[in-house]
Amino acid sequence: MPRWAWALGLFAPLLWGQQFVTSPQEAALEVYFAGETEGSAALAARVLEWVGGAERSLWMLAYTLSDADLLAALRAHADNPDFDLRILMDGHQFETLTEDAEDAEAQQLLWLHEAGRLALLELEEGRQHAKLMLIDDGLLVAGSKNWSDLDGTNKWNDLVGLYDRKGGLIKAMRSAFEELSAHAGFPRAPRFKKNRLAPDTTEELLAALAINAPGDEAPVRNELLGLVRLAETRIELAMFSINDPELIEVLWQRSQEEELRLRILLDKVQYKNLSYRKDKEALTLRGQLEDLLARDQLRLVSGKQLHHKFALIDDLVATGSANWTKSGWNKNCEAMFLLLPPKRGEPQFPALYAAQHAVIWDACAP
Repeated sequence: MPRWAWALGLFAPLLWGQQFVTSPQEAALEVYFAGETEGSAALAARVLEWVGGAERSLWMLAYTLSDADLLAALRAHADNPDFDLRILMDGHQFETLTEDAEDAEAQQLLWLHEAGRLALLELEEGRQHAKLMLIDDGLLVAGSKNWSDLDGTNKWNDLVGLYDRKGGLIKAMRSAFEELSAHAGFPRAPRFKKNRLAPDTTEELLAALAINAPGDEAPVRNELLGLVRLAETRIELAMFSINDPELIEVLWQRSQEEELRLRILLDKVQYKNLSYRKDKEALTLRGQLEDLLARDQLRLVSGKQLHHKFALIDDLVATGSANWTKSGWNKNCEAMFLLLPPKRGEPQFPALYAAQHAVIWDACAP
């Protein structure tokens, strides 16, 4: 059994909190990358196709929502009384986007809110930062891409679509969504029977998904930390922000192992923000990151914002909305995918993420 299999055994298929829900092999995945013209256009077209093709229901978690074409597609569904449209949006972002009531996108948001199709999720300390769609009975969409400027090329992003043919992930995520809905004032829909999938071996799994409940004790973060510790061949990160002391400490320790390929991409602006902190923890973090920079195991991305939050650990891919930060783990509502090692003949998603990482890495050569 490979070393990663032991760690994956800890990803129990629970319905709430920061734990991953697993899906059987009978699922299909699509991955899209934004940042270059062709990829951004393909991502935008696919999102609009997914949304426009929804037949019965679309539930969405949104940090920000301002793409004109997407808003028009959602409005079309909202005009259908038989269509179940529910949007949970970060309350702070909603206030910002609707300050100018004459703005066309602001008017769409206000209408959706007044029509009872959009509710505001206002967390005490954090943000509703997840980017997630549950469409009909079989499609989940999540990633780092916000629902704004879908075809924009000024940020590096990714988005994953998973067709969950047996419905286990959909049912679990709907249950989690309803828990969040209760905080935002949406009426509760009929609850699904709890679905606890128990595959015989981890090799039968294709993907896992987590919705982070603010205030939890960060078990997903702890499992990812375990995967980083167990990595055998490579750890490649592309991260908007990272300030988790223990994760950085483990990455720094592992950077000294010659047999392990370690490559970290960070957004340069976020990296510089760390320099404004003068506390002991920040000084330690900065020293470790500067050491990685000096050994060319860390490169800073500038010119175009690095908005990715993905990690390639051997042949596992972790991606979604959560930065590897204290807020991402403990304060925000986040959605994350874990794409497991593919079997022979399946699309090679690790290779796609490795190629995306290489494109950005090479563009940042010192």
